[in-house]
Formats: sequence, structure tokens, C-alpha cells
Amino acid sequence: MIVKKITIKNFRSYYGENEFDLKDGLTLIIGDNGDGKTTFFEAICGALYGLNIKTKRQFNQLLNNGSVNKIEPRIELELTFTGQVLAQTQTYLLRRTYILNPD
Repeated sequence: MIVKKITIKNFRSYYGENEFDLKDGLTLIIGDNGDGKTTFFEAICGALYGLNIKTKRQFNQLLNNGSVNKIEPRIELELTFTGQVLAQTQTYLLRRTYILNPD
């Protein structure tokens, strides 16, 4: 599997829609403390395996603070990747959306 693109929306330090195109070959993730490097990788894991959200409080901790009471409380993680199936390259899109159940 080769990750080609990740889109992060309203997850932790990422407000709004943030799209990252990853080029073939080596990709370096650099930045100052608090710039979202760890969150970037947590978003990839959250897209692949899901986020472990059991309470409203946990959801609100993962939701970007800037989005609270401004937009619908929704976290979206989208991963585009390629893989080999029967010796042919296939492109896949995996999207996870997290919304609080009003009940």
C-alpha cells in the first residue's frame, strides 16, 4: 500500500479541510512543535483503523477547537492509496466521518 493523499477535516489541530498530496518516493514531515505532525499520523491511523471514541467528551477533545459552535461538529478523515491486485495497480479511497449521535 502506498498512501497518495490524505484529507483531514476538523481533527485536533486541523481546522477546515486540509489536503496533503504525497508524492511518490520519500516524503518528509517537518515542522515546529504544535504544527500537527503527530496529528497527521494519527489521522492516517484513524482513517485506517478508526478512532476510539466512546464519549461525547472524547469526541470534543478530538474536534478542532476553532470549529466548536461555528460549524457542524464533524471530523472527516480521507485516505487515498494504491495497492497491487493481480499484478495491477488499483487506487482506493477510504473515508471515515465522525458525527455525534444526538441521542
